[in-house]
Amino acid sequence: MAAALCQSLPAAADLFRRASAILGYDLLDVCTNGPAEKLSATDVSQPAIFVASIAALEQLKVTEPDAVADVVATAGLSLGEYTALAFAGALSFEDGVKLVQARGRAMQDAADATPLRDGQRAGNRGAAGRGAGDRGTRERHARMSRTCSAPATPLSPVRSPHLTGSSKLCVQKGGIRTVRLTVAGAFHTSLMKPADEKLAWRSRM
Repeated sequence: MAAALCQSLPAAADLFRRASAILGYDLLDVCTNGPAEKLSATDVSQPAIFVASIAALEQLKVTEPDAVADVVATAGLSLGEYTALAFAGALSFEDGVKLVQARGRAMQDAADATPLRDGQRAGNRGAAGRGAGDRGTRERHARMSRTCSAPATPLSPVRSPHLTGSSKLCVQKGGIRTVRLTVAGAFHTSLMKPADEKLAWRSRM
C-alpha cells in the first residue's frame, strides 16, 4: 500500500514521514509489511488511507497538473471527507492525521464494545449488499439501509452483521447478494453512536 508511490515520488514519502512523527510509529512500514491485522484495525487503517490518498493527490499534481489547477470543489464520503478538506486547504495535513487517528480510535472502541456473535471473527464485522431484486425486496433493502446502514455505493450499502437474517431474506426474495467485509466494525450504523458522541465532545473542547 503506497510503497511504489513513495519510492518514485519524494513528496509522497515525505507525507508518510510527517504522519509517522505524529502517529508514533512507522506508517509506511505497516502499510508495506503489515501485519494485516494491525493495518485493518480502524485506528491504523484510517490514517493509512488518509495519508495514501493525499500522497496519490501529490502524484496527480505531477501527472495531471492541469486537472489539479482546474479543481473548483472537492468532496468525499465518510473518511474521504477529510482528504477532500485537506486537498481544498481547509484542513492542514497534520491536523488531518490527528483527526483521523482520533476518529479511528473512537470507531475502534465502539466496534470493540459490540460483542461478536458465535463464530464471527474480529475484523469481519460488516456486510455489503449488491443486486437489484424485485420491487418488494428493493423496498425492504431501502428500509434497512435507512435505519442501520449507509451507502458505500448506491447498490452496495455496508451494514451491521446483526442484520444477517434480513440479509438472507434479501437473498431469498430478490437475489440481492451479500458479501462479508473484512472491516473492524459495523460502520455507518447505530453501533457507532459512542464514536459520534466521543468525537462531538472533543469538538467542543
